[in-house]
Amino acid sequence: MPAILAFPPRNGRDETTENALCYRAGKLRRHSIGGWHIEGKEMRVNLSDSGPSPDGPTQLPQSSSNFLWIVVAVTFPSTVTWLYFVVLADVQPIAQASYAVGKMMQFAMPVIWLVLVAREKVRLPQLKSNAYRLGLLFGVGVALTMIVLFELAFLGQPWFSSAESEIGTKISQMGVNTLPRFVMLALFYAAFHSLMEEYYWRWFVFRRLMPSWNTGLAILVSSLGFMAHHVILLAQYFGLTAPFTYIAAVGVAIGGAFWAWLYTRCDSLGPSWLSHAMIDAAIFVIGYRIAFA
Repeated sequence: MPAILAFPPRNGRDETTENALCYRAGKLRRHSIGGWHIEGKEMRVNLSDSGPSPDGPTQLPQSSSNFLWIVVAVTFPSTVTWLYFVVLADVQPIAQASYAVGKMMQFAMPVIWLVLVAREKVRLPQLKSNAYRLGLLFGVGVALTMIVLFELAFLGQPWFSSAESEIGTKISQMGVNTLPRFVMLALFYAAFHSLMEEYYWRWFVFRRLMPSWNTGLAILVSSLGFMAHHVILLAQYFGLTAPFTYIAAVGVAIGGAFWAWLYTRCDSLGPSWLSHAMIDAAIFVIGYRIAFA
């Protein structure tokens, strides 16, 4: 950091005290003339703009760098989803290629951050059976509720019929309109993609928020980020103004909040991954009923 070090005069105001910090061993308190001061030996660091430093560009503070990474991490998945479902919707080959590249960039981001920015060592979590029971109960409960609601309340309803048509069209566009291909896609999303989302949203985004914010706020922000790209996705099938789009999106946020809370209990992705995988599997059961039944 470019700095001018000086011992300030004991009496009278030094004009160079503007934009300056005063240090000494111990606590700091606000100086009466705008800097920092503690009785005793002082040292002032002038932070005013005095031209380029011979040592090179000033580095961002760690907290600022971390904040920028979090902003990008929270918004990037929604940008990828918007490009795929909205901007490139009419050029499917380009859309699918762009979506694949975007997803690879998204899931590479935590690794890049870990290696180049944080330089942290990865430690193995302790397995806690109670957390797995909670994850299993939540996953089973939500999965069964979704399937029952679909069969008893949604299937055949006029407001749901247009979504069924859109879902069928998307399945054909993706080339998974045969049962073996659809099953392979379902296994990929339930087993692998759910893990990658937990690794991204809980291990990376939520865990990065924890040191700076309290747990409740970190859960809220990470869950809203997790919800945001689902709003874009749901709007393509049910409509941007449809109440169900936002009801389902709130359900996604609640799931994200529960999984973040679960992560705080065990410091492991295993329980939330198990829970997430079961819910994704239920979504594909519903997709099967729409496309093949």
